[in-house]
Amino acid sequence: MTLFRQLTQSRHRGNTEWLGKGLDTDSAGFIRTGTDRGGTTTHDTSVPGVFAVGDVRSGSIKRVASAVGEGSVVVAEIHQYLSRLKEAEFASTQSQPSDASLGAQIPCANSVGHGP
Repeated sequence: MTLFRQLTQSRHRGNTEWLGKGLDTDSAGFIRTGTDRGGTTTHDTSVPGVFAVGDVRSGSIKRVASAVGEGSVVVAEIHQYLSRLKEAEFASTQSQPSDASLGAQIPCANSVGHGP
């Protein structure tokens, strides 16, 4: 409940001062998200893996029903983000040779039967 109160709108300004300078905000303090800031999804922020929904988001309608709807939509965006991370991690492990293949490529002068 405390977090919900922290993220709500206060006097037509985004109540985001407690976040510090980490997220890109508009002149009124609302968090810029998605295409508003050149992002890939509607609710992503300037910090990878951080999403914003509801009244705190720049350009949002500032209605409870809209915030609830955005909350349900962002779940799919988070799943997409995590899938991309997993795919990138898998791709990076596939491009690196394993220890076994490295051993086969490096001559070992001290091994029995494999001397120079």
